Amino acid sequence: MGAAADHPALIQQFLAHLPPDLAQALAQQSTEVLVALLVGVATLLLLLLWTLVAPKRRSGTLIVLAGPCNAGKTTLFYQLRDGSVHNGTVASMQENSGTVAVQSAKGAPLGKVALVDVPGHVRLRNKLDAFLGDAAAVVFVVDAVDITPNKACVWGGTRLIKIGTPC
Repeated sequence: MGAAADHPALIQQFLAHLPPDLAQALAQQSTEVLVALLVGVATLLLLLLWTLVAPKRRSGTLIVLAGPCNAGKTTLFYQLRDGSVHNGTVASMQENSGTVAVQSAKGAPLGKVALVDVPGHVRLRNKLDAFLGDAAAVVFVVDAVDITPNKACVWGGTRLIKIGTPC
């Protein structure tokens, strides 16, 4: 452990601006520890500044159900919308939209959100673009039992999540 005199001039200047007890305790630390501390403090200050100055992103009002054909998006849509189980649904050729009541864990009503089920057919995936601008969330639905044929689409969904645009 080095003394304050063993540290570079920048660290010595930093220590000079601290209360004497804190400066003395930090002076006993190695230069590497002090540099790591300075980087951490600088990072926190930059994050704080960024949250104060950065423009606020307008949050969308829509929850979008996306994914490949026959993944269960429409079944999930009906279950969320009205609690019904629509067995035997067919591949959707147009979007389904509705409103879903949201409740707290204790059952208290919190409000309603708009929900849309976007067709998963390859020729209709461009319909997803129309909803992404107003999306608060995108739920990418995949049938876990039948995932192998949809491997490419799962990777596409991962890309959608990472960059925020459709594949």
